[in-house]
Amino acid sequence: MKRWLDEKSFRNHKTTYLSHDSQNEFIKLLADDVKKTIIKDVTDAGIYSVMANTTPDISRSDQLSVCIRYIDSLGDVSERLLKVCQANDKTGLGVAERIYEVLVENGLLVQNIAFQSYDYASNMSGRINGTQQKLSELAGHMIPFIPCQAHRLNTFIEHSCDATSTKRHIHLKSKLVTLENTSQLRNLSKTRWTARAESIKAVQALGLVKKLLSFDFVVSLSFMKNIMYKTKILTEKLEATELNIVDALMLIDYSITSINGMNSDDTSINNLVSRAIKFSVQLGIDAVSDYNRHHRRRLVPKKIDKNPNTQCSIDLPTFYRVEFKNVLNTLLILLNEHLKKSLVTFEPMITLFKMPWKQICST
Repeated sequence: MKRWLDEKSFRNHKTTYLSHDSQNEFIKLLADDVKKTIIKDVTDAGIYSVMANTTPDISRSDQLSVCIRYIDSLGDVSERLLKVCQANDKTGLGVAERIYEVLVENGLLVQNIAFQSYDYASNMSGRINGTQQKLSELAGHMIPFIPCQAHRLNTFIEHSCDATSTKRHIHLKSKLVTLENTSQLRNLSKTRWTARAESIKAVQALGLVKKLLSFDFVVSLSFMKNIMYKTKILTEKLEATELNIVDALMLIDYSITSINGMNSDDTSINNLVSRAIKFSVQLGIDAVSDYNRHHRRRLVPKKIDKNPNTQCSIDLPTFYRVEFKNVLNTLLILLNEHLKKSLVTFEPMITLFKMPWKQICST
């Protein structure tokens, strides 16, 4: 191509073959050649796994990305994008049929599918009408389903945050209404979950001084930054192409142990609250006054108890320690009951490699 372009001045005709039609043809030829190489590698590998996901494009049409994962002849793990096509039917059966069509039209044997992995949306993960079940039916054999663990981890964080009071969010919204030119927290990325940790860090550095002068917000943001950076590491590792099942189990166990240690360490949580109080001083916030204003003691009606001295009064560190423990407890339950248990599907493989399952889970 370079020689053809360099020598055009020496030719009688000035054709360059660089029109948009020619460029598109070149791209298609290259794409077809790459796809042939991928299909040959997959065929040589014998078995492969399927991964798929849908996302809307700029025209708001859902596009289905079908990827395959396999071990090449050198023993290296490879992930390849096979096709991006429009997904008109997002039901479990509709997506399964589209995946099936893509595999067949590319000459891949569906009976060689070893695993399938999607996000945890009901249309993909459903055991009766989900894509995982329908693809197994189309392929004629049971294909083990492994949900995307990185995606699930971040949904656990959302559910864990629901364990705390919603008063802070309502208070935040009411304050934003009274301020001019305000904007709510923006995602750095709508598709990459790990960007949310960076988003929290940016808000703590730039937004608090101007808009969010509330101790509730400062201390909660400090706590969530610690949690999300712990889970960010696990999320990025679970997304790694070279990750294997043994490493995944060890990473999950390590993360659970780390969060469990934080949950059982009252001193650590108290220190976090103390640091938030010191940081608030720099912003001109009186943490104690702010706490007393929004969390005043609730007295029992006199008809039940006439002695006010018997009422329970919760101090600032205790209140936030209880709130944060609710988040941590919920997160630990979800990690243990869902994320870790889903990997039991691989237990036969652990046995095959003669690696004690109990030993791995307790590592």
